Amino acid sequence: MSKNKVLDKVNFFFDDYSAEFDSIYDDRKNNFLNNIINKLLRKSMFGRYSLTLDEILKNKKKNILDIGCGSGRYCKKIASYKHYVHGIDVSSKMIEIAREYNKPFLNKYVSLEIIDYINFKNNKKFDYAILMGFFDYINEPYKIFKKLKSDTKIALASFPKKYHWLTPQRAIRYKLNNCPLFFYTKSQIITLMKNIKVNNFIIKDNDREFFLICEF
Repeated sequence: MSKNKVLDKVNFFFDDYSAEFDSIYDDRKNNFLNNIINKLLRKSMFGRYSLTLDEILKNKKKNILDIGCGSGRYCKKIASYKHYVHGIDVSSKMIEIAREYNKPFLNKYVSLEIIDYINFKNNKKFDYAILMGFFDYINEPYKIFKKLKSDTKIALASFPKKYHWLTPQRAIRYKLNNCPLFFYTKSQIITLMKNIKVNNFIIKDNDREFFLICEF
């Protein structure tokens, strides 16, 4: 499948799924049963949120690029600590939600943009790039990391595991929604790091995902 076709399908899926996806983070929008399901089946989403914040907030870094920022949950939390965050996403609906959610910080600590990362251009190098739930929908991760080397000092990324008990149900669910989905093994991530000539990286286990800290 070509890159453009993959991107178009992912964009269409999240434009349609945006409100439902964002509700995962808000207990007030879920009933008791949904909250139980979210905590059991989406444990990794909460895990990567904590791992990301732990990594960023322990350092006095000021400029963060949130790639595939979605509804802007990471943007708002990081901005609350007076770090500057630029969030980008291909889904206009997600950016619309992010603008509403980040109103208190817009144009001060948060800026948002509808764009595919490959086409993103910037004059400065970011201290961190966040790519949470991003590589799930990318069929050419090498190109992304090649660009990241010139855009950021440290990349934080999640990769869904190829071998996990939740993988089959998720693969079927996304296939039914005609949205491409990609899974990874730890060895594939290590090979990816070697191919882009990065030696300083850590891969952490995060339930159904791998959490990568990669320093360029």
